[in-house]
Amino acid sequence: MLSDRRTRESDAILLYLVGKYDPEHKVSVTADEQKYQIIQWLFFQASGQGPYFGQAFWFRFQHSEKIPSAIERYQKETIRVLGVLESVLSKDEWLVGGKCTIADLSFIQWNDIVDRALEGYENFNFEKDFPAVFAWHSKMKARDAFKTIAAVWVV
Repeated sequence: MLSDRRTRESDAILLYLVGKYDPEHKVSVTADEQKYQIIQWLFFQASGQGPYFGQAFWFRFQHSEKIPSAIERYQKETIRVLGVLESVLSKDEWLVGGKCTIADLSFIQWNDIVDRALEGYENFNFEKDFPAVFAWHSKMKARDAFKTIAAVWVV
């Protein structure tokens, strides 16, 4: 909590947590340029990945009526977001600073349901279509901290 206000948005919470509890910079960075790169990726996650993956999932599985144009639009946007990540991760192992940071970790939840969100989309195969993103996601899922959270994760 910051003063008497609650911090609610997931990426704002990540920034708060590393500011307060990551003095050794295990999942954050010290250089200003890299800090701004992290913020850039957090914004991309919050404005691109989260909404598009979420809407792809919603219109595919939860909306009361099937609207093919909505399903197609959000599935295509999901593919676009994965393409942006693939273009970076095919050159670098992590998004910022050569290590796993909150920029990377912010993507894990939605990436974990991408196979379902893109079910039925042009024979989508996460590992084959986006190998660098798939490998990156797999590395994050192999972390002990992720395994602890995944044990109680409700999707």
